[in-house]
Amino acid sequence: MARHPFIWFLHADSQITADNINSLFDCLTNKNSQNSLFYFDLYFFDKSSWRLKINEVGAKFRSNLLGLPFGDQGFFLSKDTFAALGGYSEDTPYGEDHLLVWQAKHQGVKLRRCPSQLATSARKYQIHGWHYLTLKYQYLWPKQAIPQLVKLIRAKLS
Repeated sequence: MARHPFIWFLHADSQITADNINSLFDCLTNKNSQNSLFYFDLYFFDKSSWRLKINEVGAKFRSNLLGLPFGDQGFFLSKDTFAALGGYSEDTPYGEDHLLVWQAKHQGVKLRRCPSQLATSARKYQIHGWHYLTLKYQYLWPKQAIPQLVKLIRAKLS
């Protein structure tokens, strides 16, 4: 239903800054935006614990080195690319953002970092506790990633 050629997926608690907008425009003008999925660095604007800094650094590692950003990093892509990827999976109990990234990998869509921090809330960590939520996420994302990685390797070998 989007009227413009690009879609920016944000979580409701994301806080957009002028730096995010400028970085996004720079990325769009300097890179091939038609076959790309852009994302930002994760930043918790209300972190009450130094441990959340570990999560920010971990998200940067996972995103930039492993090529696995998550939805709270503000996905930005063309409507055509989103449609070609099949949109978000509506039949998965969690991680539809993660599966979209894997679909992008399978179809050769470039993952591109916008060098800016997109602020999001640490509310879930405050409610559920840092240890519990961090361990839960570190269990869930590899559980989804391993079958996708095997599928990607098999496709490249055949």
